[in-house]
Amino acid sequence: MDEISKSDLNPEGLFFTTPFQLRKRGVETILTIGTDNSKPIDTTLIRSIAKARHYSDAIKRGQSFEEIAATENLSKRRILQVVDLAFLAPDTVKKIVQGNQPVSLTAKWLGINRCHLTCRPSGALPPFSELELLTYRWKRATS
Repeated sequence: MDEISKSDLNPEGLFFTTPFQLRKRGVETILTIGTDNSKPIDTTLIRSIAKARHYSDAIKRGQSFEEIAATENLSKRRILQVVDLAFLAPDTVKKIVQGNQPVSLTAKWLGINRCHLTCRPSGALPPFSELELLTYRWKRATS
């Protein structure tokens, strides 16, 4: 086998620069390389919103959180965590279904910061920097 000497290599060909996006969800990490502007649809988040609406409907029919938890084979705490997603503003849900939400807007982030996105009067999803500002203000006001 022929060997290639270092002087035969083009150093500019050994490295490249390209835009990328790193997204974490639980133990999964997605690395999107390149300039592809299409966003993957967050099926986990969409599934959580659908479950939340199902749980909300069950509550409206008179079921207790304990009954829903037993039916779904989940803890009452998990039902309470998810059910708030049923009250996201319609425009926010539309953006999530279309994949147009900010990259960091995940089911986990909403679970932590859900009070800022539910039933917004304008119905619009604020820019993510505004979401962070709302979180900061809320934490500051409640501490």
